[in-house]
Formats: sequence, C-alpha cells, structure tokens
Amino acid sequence: MKNYLNIRQWLRQSIAARLAMVCFGWSLLVAGLVTLWLVLHEKKEALQHAEAELHKISQSYLPVLNDALWTLDPQRLQSQLDALRQFPELARIELTNDSGELTRIELRPLEQLLLERRYPLEIEIEGQRYPLGELHLMIDAASLNEQMWETAQAGLITSFSTLFFSSLLLLLLFQRWVSRQLHQLALYARQLNADNLSASPVWAGADFYADDEIGAIVEAFSGMQQRLGKELKHRALVEAELKSYQSELELMVEQRTAQLAAQTQRLGLQSQQLQEQNDDLNAFAHTVAHDLKHPLTSMIGVATLLTQTGDALSPAQQQNFLQQILQSSQKMNLMINALLQLAALRSDEEPEKTEVQVEHSIQEALQHLQPLLDENHSQVRLCGPFPKVLAQPQWLMEIWLNYLSNAVKYGGKPAQIEVGLDTLTDNSNCWRFWVRDHGSGVPAGQKDKLFVEFSRLHQMRSDSHGLGLSIVRRICQKLGGNCGYESTVGGGSTFWFTLPLSRPMA
Repeated sequence: MKNYLNIRQWLRQSIAARLAMVCFGWSLLVAGLVTLWLVLHEKKEALQHAEAELHKISQSYLPVLNDALWTLDPQRLQSQLDALRQFPELARIELTNDSGELTRIELRPLEQLLLERRYPLEIEIEGQRYPLGELHLMIDAASLNEQMWETAQAGLITSFSTLFFSSLLLLLLFQRWVSRQLHQLALYARQLNADNLSASPVWAGADFYADDEIGAIVEAFSGMQQRLGKELKHRALVEAELKSYQSELELMVEQRTAQLAAQTQRLGLQSQQLQEQNDDLNAFAHTVAHDLKHPLTSMIGVATLLTQTGDALSPAQQQNFLQQILQSSQKMNLMINALLQLAALRSDEEPEKTEVQVEHSIQEALQHLQPLLDENHSQVRLCGPFPKVLAQPQWLMEIWLNYLSNAVKYGGKPAQIEVGLDTLTDNSNCWRFWVRDHGSGVPAGQKDKLFVEFSRLHQMRSDSHGLGLSIVRRICQKLGGNCGYESTVGGGSTFWFTLPLSRPMA
C-alpha cells in the first residue's frame, strides 16, 4: 500500500512520468486494436478460403454423387467420398441417401464448427426433379483459432516491447530537457508573491536554453516581476482614492436605482393601460360605424319615401313602412344597449353571469338575421341538443350574431351553415360551440389577424353585422372561455368558442 501511494505521488509530481504513462497506454491500445484487426482479417480470409473450397466441392463432386446415387453404383460413390477426404479443411462428411441411411466420415475431431453446408442431391429427368439424398460438409475452427492466437501473441509481444522502450526513452529525454528546468521555475514561482517581488531568480546558473520555450518563459517571468512591482505601487494609490468615494457612490447608486425602478413600473402600467384603452376605443368606433349603419340607412330610406309619397300610399303600405321604421329603431336600441354592456369589458370588474340556454340564444340571433338569411337563401342546421352555460345573455347573442352573419355572407351561394358543439377532452366542465360553413374559407395570410383587430373578412362587402371578431375575443375572455378559427377539410371555415357549463358535470 505504501509503495502504491509513493508511485501515485510520483506520478502527480512528475509531468514526464504522466506523459510517458499516457503515451504508453495509448500506444498499447492502438497496438491491441491493430492486433485485433489482423486476427479478424486472418479469420475473414480463412472463411473466404473455406467458402471457396466448399464451392469447388459443390461444382466438382455433386454431379458425380448424383449420378452414382441414381445408378446405385456403390464403388463409384465410395471413390467420391474417398476423394472428399483429401480436402484438409473438412472435419466431418455426412451422406444421407433417399432411404434415410446415414454415412458419416470423421476426418478429425469437431471441436468448434467454423462453417457447414448442406447440399441436396437430386436428378432432373424430363423437367422433373427426383431427390436422392443430402450431402452435409462441416469444417472445424480449431486450426484457425490456434493460428489466430499465435498471430495475436506475436503482435502483442512485439508492440509491448517496442512501446515500453519508446516510453522509457521519452521519459528520460523529457526529464533531461523539460522537467528539471520546470522544477527550477516552480521553485521561483513559489517564492514570488505580492509581498515579495524582489526575490532573486533561483535558476541563476542553471543550464537553460534561452532560445527554447522554457527560456522564453524565464524571460517573461523576469519582465513580469518588474512590471508587477510598478503596478502594485500604482494600485495602492488608486485603492486609497477609491475607498474615499466608495461609500458616497454606493448611496447614490441605491437612491437612483430605487427611483428608476419606481418610475419604470409606473410607465409600464400606464403604457399597458393606454394600449388597452386605445384597442377598446378603436373596436367601439368600428362597431358603432358598422352596426348602426344598416338600420339607420333603412330608417332614412323609409322615412324619405313616406315624406315624398305619403299621400299616394295606401294605409296598409304606410303601416308597413312604419313597422319597418319601428323594427329598425328596436334593432338600433338593442345594439346601443349591447355597446353599453360591452363597455364593462374595459373594467376589471367581473361581469354579472346568469344561466343561459344556448339554443334560445341561437334562435334569438337567427330571428335578428332572418332578413339576411332570406335575402341570401341560406339554410342553418342546428346539431343539438345544446346545454345551459354561465354567460351574459346579450354578449352570448352577439357572438352568435357575428359568427352566423359572417357564415351567411362568406359561406357560399347559398350558404349551408351548421351549428353544433363538442366536449373538451381536457376540461369536462366546458363546451366548445362552433359555426361551420362550406365557403371559400379565410386566406392563410389573414388567419392570424382574425381576432386581433376589427376587420371585414372580405373587402368587397361593407354591410358587416355584429361586434367584430376582436370584440368576440374580449367577450369570451370575460366569460371565462376562448375562441378561434379552423379550416374545414374540403373547404369552408369553422369559427368556435368555449364557455363553462352552468353546473359542473358529475
């Protein structure tokens, strides 16, 4: 144990010894790999030779054996088996005739099978093959293993001897040219410290070569010693000045950091609030312009007609026009009430939610859109039944108004619309409602902008109805759900949103 510790300490303290050990180990590994390659290569050649011999046997002897078995000529058969004995690679020959009788010839003990082949014996007469038996040849690997072992021993002994003496020579040369000089340099480095830069070099008189790498290191140490002395004196003066400013600077930094942090937090909150307010105001402006335009235009047209031709109209026609004005006024009143309710989206307060029957909300939206449905000859199919959800009734209806009106306008001519729902696999207390059409769909470049800003899905249509997809997104978020868009396979669009159930599912 003591000898082991001494050797380990010697290896840790001597670079030459570590270098020699690494070189010796690496060279021994390479020699082992080369020897292994030689052995494998020799085995590969032996296998190829055995394959060639078996191929030669199959080409030369099989036809004669087939003929001897077919003609029932035992002397000729025996002469062929005797000829097969002359192949030195074969260890065992087994011949089975068509009656199942086995003839086995042991040429040498079969210790380890290297290669075997089974050749069916048969004869072909007028296109028909008649089996005559089987020839089974086996080759032993004992001689090959012995040869490979001799090759490996010779290679390893030669490599070990060569590498051992090479490593020993490398150790001696490194000890003479490098280790001794490095030892002198290490002694000087231990004596040299920040408090003793005037120590004299311990290598004075040593046989250093000024032109080699170690000599260059010695010169660099000397120059570094002088520069360090000057730098340490200058550093002492600078440290004295820095200490006088340190306390004052730390106090100023703490005060300024606190001020900047508070100011940054205030500016961030203000910027976020302003951005949200701007988004809300833009959405409301677009909503008012688009949602009130259609009923207001209808009221102006009917009122103008009554004013100009009122006397020429029958009482029934006048009553019909007044009914249209009343309906448009009621629609505007509903829209204005919806906008007032949506103003709550700008506040942080929770909206007042009630239990809403989804199918009733869909029917109410369809009643508002009946003129648009009749005008476009559109059909809507409900894939119910629909559950109850927690929502704000007017907000929910506005979602259906927006989705259904978009489906009517852009879902084909005429539009075939489906309204349905799915359960969410990751949340059993939420439903996913959707409106699906079979139109041309939304272009790929506009999908990311659908719920970001208020924009019409088609620039050629200016009669958009509803609160806009950006407001739909805000409503869904306020109600605790989400919304999105998917392209339907085969063409068309599917707009969906999620809402929580009125009562959690068991």
